[in-house]
Amino acid sequence: SRGCFGFAIHELKLLSASGSKIVTWDLRMLAASTMNEQQRLEFGRYDTLTGNCAGTYGHQMVGDRLYTSAVDNSVRLWDLRSLQEKSKIVGHSDFVRALACAGERLLTASDDKTIRVWDLEFHDCQKVLKGHTSYINALLVARARLYSASMDK
Repeated sequence: SRGCFGFAIHELKLLSASGSKIVTWDLRMLAASTMNEQQRLEFGRYDTLTGNCAGTYGHQMVGDRLYTSAVDNSVRLWDLRSLQEKSKIVGHSDFVRALACAGERLLTASDDKTIRVWDLEFHDCQKVLKGHTSYINALLVARARLYSASMDK
């Protein structure tokens, strides 16, 4: 499967992204050195979020919500309390590699060489930023500025 690997923490859960799966782990369960191999494999496993079947690239947490990006050109919204997919956001024409949050906006970067700015409440695309000549693989919002990394320069 395609995708990147990543981690995030929400309350007492660790979320790990691996290929096409996002797995939540219960951090209250402590590892014991006496566990056998099967117990270690399943240690703390809480649940698996499924939906980004083609592969997960990025994630961004906003309160009790998790946004994940994927190679199917979409972004998915997950409710971390219910562990259910709540919405699928579409608009990019190629893989969505990176996500960032700035106030009430979600920013997404894609292999289509654009950055899109989405309203967090209604998931409407408010703006499409163009300028890169290759795919964009990272976003960072710091001090009210947006930074993007691409393979173009």
